[in-house]
Amino acid sequence: MYWSVLKSSIIIRYSISIVCNSVTVICTPVNAFNSHDAVPTLGTYAYLNDQCGPTVGKKAAPGKTANSGLCCSAKGTAGFTDEHCGTGCQTAWGRCGKTIPTVRDRCTKAGSFALTFDDGPSVLTLGLLNYLNSQNVKATFFVNGLNWKNKDTNNPLPGIYNLSSVVRAAYDTGHQICSHTWSHTDIITVDQYNVTYEVSRLNNAFRQILGGVVPTCFRPPYGDYNDNGLAVLQGMGYGEDSGGAIVTWDLDPVDWDPSQHGTTPTAQIADMVNEFKTQIGTTKPADSTFMTLDHDVWNTTADFRTSAQGGPYPNVIPLAQKVVELLKPQGFNFVTLDECLGKAAGSFYRPETPSDRVCSDATTIATNPNACFI
Repeated sequence: MYWSVLKSSIIIRYSISIVCNSVTVICTPVNAFNSHDAVPTLGTYAYLNDQCGPTVGKKAAPGKTANSGLCCSAKGTAGFTDEHCGTGCQTAWGRCGKTIPTVRDRCTKAGSFALTFDDGPSVLTLGLLNYLNSQNVKATFFVNGLNWKNKDTNNPLPGIYNLSSVVRAAYDTGHQICSHTWSHTDIITVDQYNVTYEVSRLNNAFRQILGGVVPTCFRPPYGDYNDNGLAVLQGMGYGEDSGGAIVTWDLDPVDWDPSQHGTTPTAQIADMVNEFKTQIGTTKPADSTFMTLDHDVWNTTADFRTSAQGGPYPNVIPLAQKVVELLKPQGFNFVTLDECLGKAAGSFYRPETPSDRVCSDATTIATNPNACFI
C-alpha cells in the first residue's frame, strides 16, 4: 500500500502496511512517517484570533494568493469575516476585501467519474474502504467531525476522533479526504464566525489525524452556499486560486433517504441503481464528468458487515458495490477529486498552520462556537 504526504509542494510516497480490525473498526498504520507532526512556527504573522496591526507589529498571515489569507480588522484582530476584511480593514497589515470563489458541480476532466461519500466517518466506512481497495477504486470522502443528523440511520455515532484510524487509513491508501464542516451545519443559516468555527474545528481534527496535513477541498452540507460563507472559505484557502476546491455534485441517487425507494433494502438499492442508470443516461465513459453524492452512513449504501459484525443485512449487496459492478466493466474511470478537476495527485492538501489550532477546546465551544474567537 502507499500513502502520500504534502511537503514543500512535492508528493512523496512511502510504502507502508495497514493493520485493520474490521469488527472493532480499528486501523493502525505500521511504520508510517508523519512529515508534519512538529508544531508550526508562529513567526512574525498573526494567525486566526491573534492580535495584529501596528500596536503589536504583526501582519495577518497571508494565503497563497492576494485574495486569500487573514485580514486585520479595525480592532486589530486577525480573521476571515466581513468584520475583519470589510470596513476598517487595515490594508497595511493584511488582506482586505471580499472575493467569491468558484463552486464546481462536476468534473472538469473528461473521462472522470468521481465517486464521493458524505457525512462519515461512520461504523460502515472501514468496510466500504476495504471493498474499494479490493477493487482498486479510489473515492473521495467529505468528512464531518460529529454529525448528529446521522441518528436517522440508527447506527452508532462515534465521531471522527473515535474513528480517526479509519480516516487515516483512507488517506494512507490514496483516497481523497475533504471537509464537510464539523457538525454538518447548513452554512447559509449561520454567520461568518460560525462558518469559520465549523471549518476550523474540523481542521484541528484533520491536522492531528493526518499528521499535520489539512485538506483544502470542501463540500457545503446540503449543497447550500451563499457569498458570506464562500468569502470565508476563500480566505481559508479553499478557492481554486489557492489550490483548493469547493464542490457540490451532478449525480444524486438520493441514497440519503432510502424510504423514497421502496420498503425493503433490496428494493431500495435496486431503485438507487436505477437512479444511477437514468442520470448517466447514454453518456460514454470517455465523456464522463460525473461527481456523485453518496453517503457512507446508510446501510443500504455502504454496509459490508457480516451478521457476526453486526450487519443487519448481511446477504444484501450495498449500493456502493452495485455501482462499481455496474460501471467498472463499462470502462468508467473512478478517480479522486483532484484528478476529476484536472489537478495533480495530492493537490488538495496543505501543511497545518497555527490557525488550525484555535477551535480545539470542545468543552468550551460545544455550545458557543463564538467562544473560540475574541
